[in-house]
Amino acid sequence: MNDHVQSEYPKLFALTIGINQYSNPCYRHLQGCVADTDAVDAFLLEELGVPEAQITSLRDSQATRHPIIKAIESFIVDHRIEENNPILIYFAGHGSEAKSPAGWFSEDSKSQLLIPYDCGEIVEGQTIHGIPDRTFGWLLKQIADSKGHNISVVLDSCCSGSGTRAIPELLVARKVNYNLELPYNLDDRLHPKHSGETGSKEIHIAPGFDNGGLKSHVLLAACGSGELARETHGRGAFTQALLDTLHGRNIQKITYSNLLHLMPALSMQNPQCEGAYKNRIIFDGKVPLHHRIIYKTSLDSRTLKICAGAAHGITAGSKFSIWRNDGSYLGNGRPLTTVVVGIINPLSSVVTSDFDETFISVNGTCFVAELIEPGKAPDLRVYIPPDPQMNVVFNSLFGMQRGPDKAIMNFILSTIENAHFSIVWENGFCIDIHDLEVNQHGLKRLPHVIPLGTDAFMMRKIFHGLAHYEYHLRRSNTMQSRRSPLRKNVSLEIYRTPPYSRTDVSISPQGTNLNDPEKGIELIQDDSWYVFKLNNQTTVDLYPALFYFDNCDLSIHSLYEPPSGQNKVDPPLKAGQSLTIGYGGGGGVPYVFNVRQSQAFEIGFLKLFLATEYLDFSNIGQDSPLEINSRSMEQFLSKRTSGQWDTILVPFVVRKRSFSSGTATDSP
Repeated sequence: MNDHVQSEYPKLFALTIGINQYSNPCYRHLQGCVADTDAVDAFLLEELGVPEAQITSLRDSQATRHPIIKAIESFIVDHRIEENNPILIYFAGHGSEAKSPAGWFSEDSKSQLLIPYDCGEIVEGQTIHGIPDRTFGWLLKQIADSKGHNISVVLDSCCSGSGTRAIPELLVARKVNYNLELPYNLDDRLHPKHSGETGSKEIHIAPGFDNGGLKSHVLLAACGSGELARETHGRGAFTQALLDTLHGRNIQKITYSNLLHLMPALSMQNPQCEGAYKNRIIFDGKVPLHHRIIYKTSLDSRTLKICAGAAHGITAGSKFSIWRNDGSYLGNGRPLTTVVVGIINPLSSVVTSDFDETFISVNGTCFVAELIEPGKAPDLRVYIPPDPQMNVVFNSLFGMQRGPDKAIMNFILSTIENAHFSIVWENGFCIDIHDLEVNQHGLKRLPHVIPLGTDAFMMRKIFHGLAHYEYHLRRSNTMQSRRSPLRKNVSLEIYRTPPYSRTDVSISPQGTNLNDPEKGIELIQDDSWYVFKLNNQTTVDLYPALFYFDNCDLSIHSLYEPPSGQNKVDPPLKAGQSLTIGYGGGGGVPYVFNVRQSQAFEIGFLKLFLATEYLDFSNIGQDSPLEINSRSMEQFLSKRTSGQWDTILVPFVVRKRSFSSGTATDSP
């Protein structure tokens, strides 16, 4: 077997450039470019888990013209970068424009420039010029030719020609007037012999120049043509808004163009997105950003209480970072400290701290905490046959356990008799299921073949999705008190309702409850809609969350979650009352359960989470890690500490009508 373990870190490579101070006394110093660039580095390191060795950072006097060009050229020959690995180039500093020399292709006879630290200096009789879009574009084309076009360029600088707009006192524009004459042969060594007059412009350093040829990269620019990229309170408005928008989001669902729509509106500047691939997923979906949740935390008599416990999936040994407040967490500073919890309660965790009075007087007693490393995780046993074709599976399995994004469960190699899953080869990688509860309904293999040639990154994504699915499907409260478990006094009902017009609000359940307490739910596919009802026969108010776990593609769909709020959230499921989902006043929507065309039946589970205190369940849902586009379950309409918690798990089977009287096979 190949002993080489492929990298468990995202293979993203970045060049970040921030220039506050310029050697040319004619250029106004800036305030926030270095801070912005440091924040971008922090995002790459801490949010995406990119190794520091894959980030080249140039600041102020380091960012002279020659090192900038050399750093960009280095992408072309970097043997670590494989085809279509994500590449990011970020620049924060002054931009400008100048008259293009005769023979340079330009619709408006002007070239846009990035201004390096030493622009305007004279070295050995030669003037140091800005880096024109012509040069930058050709460098990007060379990178794309060598490494593919998964290149993202982010420019927080001004490159428009307007310098006459009045600038408020607290705002600084990242633009200078360029009074130098660009020589015709500038950067000739970087251009092919035949470029000259017929060469196409590959990048627009400032937006608003649609000359085409943007096939090598996607450009995110801070402002539109005729606008200024601005600083305020020591930060670039564009970069700060960009990072705030990216923070905590799943970037595997966001396209470059959609990203700008998600950003807040900026005063007097309109960020732009350009490029032939502007409608694809950020970094082409090759750098996952996992959803993060922060928890309220309080300090009392040197006991730190974090409002996250067993119901949240916290286990002994879990490591948290502690932040002063939401603002510091969403900013770009560092946490106050990190702690490891040892006492796990149903809805909270406790750690004895050594914070002294000085710490408390400076930082207070109320904080927020983020889970940065899971504690003791349950095992997930996997059988992998000793076959050379399985090397990528072995490498991915072992590599991911040592990365910054460890799986939520411990993968353990097992014999086939004791395994939860097997990964086998049959015209591709197949996942066999060793679960009697699933097998008895006829599903023994996931109906999806992972093709040969799947790389380690995608294989790790599948393993992470598999662990996430199994963990949340199987976890339950193992610390039940002597009181009757909540599940004994809460019932989940499902009813059929005929389709209504979209304007009809009189949806109501028909017939009897389809949830058999012994067998679960078995349906024959038809055009019916389905709605739910939760009955609370306890004496306490509850916060419920209902999910559908699709065992055919490992996706998890949220059917209902409690509303969120800044402070107190009213419990939706009152003591002694019911909550309707998909009809009535309870919220939610009706659902349709289908069987995929290629299958005879669908198997999944409804899982109801219950808690006596508000819990954030938004990190449970996931898309299929197997990238199956069709769904067996669809929404028909658009969606609208000492405590207890519990779960209810209901098997859910949907069969095609022609299959309902037949015999189940090994796979759908």
